[in-house]
Amino acid sequence: MQGDVKLLPMSEPTAPTVTEPPRRLHFDWVFPALFRPRRIFPQIVGGVSTAWLTPILILMAAMLLSVIAQGSAMQAAMSNATTMPSDFEYYSPEQQAQYQQSASMVSGPLFTIVLPGIGALLVLFIGWLAFGGLLHLVLTLFGGHGSIGTTIGMVAWANLPYAVRGLERALYMMASNRAIQAPGLSGMASMGSVPYAFLSLIDIFIIWHALLLFVGIHTGYGLSRGKALAVVLIAVGAVVLFQTGVGSIGTVFSWLAS
Repeated sequence: MQGDVKLLPMSEPTAPTVTEPPRRLHFDWVFPALFRPRRIFPQIVGGVSTAWLTPILILMAAMLLSVIAQGSAMQAAMSNATTMPSDFEYYSPEQQAQYQQSASMVSGPLFTIVLPGIGALLVLFIGWLAFGGLLHLVLTLFGGHGSIGTTIGMVAWANLPYAVRGLERALYMMASNRAIQAPGLSGMASMGSVPYAFLSLIDIFIIWHALLLFVGIHTGYGLSRGKALAVVLIAVGAVVLFQTGVGSIGTVFSWLAS
């Protein structure tokens, strides 16, 4: 019949979709990153841009805890080994007071905890960013595709074994109340030598770090195992050689001054 109007069924209004903002902290990734890297590193490489914040906070906490434990051990050693100059008795009262004040200042928290803590944090951030840039360059040369931000984030997670090392050293120094004298394999060489500087960098944690880098590069960037291994060896080897050279500079200058 003409003029009839056909009514369509009314559809219910759809509720607007609410998207949750990406999380800034991912503490649930920590143990998988350390012990099941093949499962989590592809997610880290393709994750959010702020994923690096979690491992950096953990590294900062472990590093500061290690600095505090070392500073406390140094303060205890200095207080037990306070020696005066041989001619201290001939100093004037003002000179004696000035010497004692300087000695107490050097062994105080400013020089044993605060300044070393600031230096350790600077080394952490500068070393993290510099190594991330170096690794990204080597990755690009071997055909890896990805942004430098992604590589820097992956490096932050691969640095987590150093947080375990910082915690282990802190617990040792707090239990023994003495600083670590021969880190890594440096006990196999004489103190102050170039082999000592090299062997002090070699321990199970740098091997753990290199293994996480290898897994992250192989699974997250799609490189073959051979290329991933080559990238890790070049980047980590360059850093170890650089740190060995820096650690040997003090030995050379002390030899020239002697």
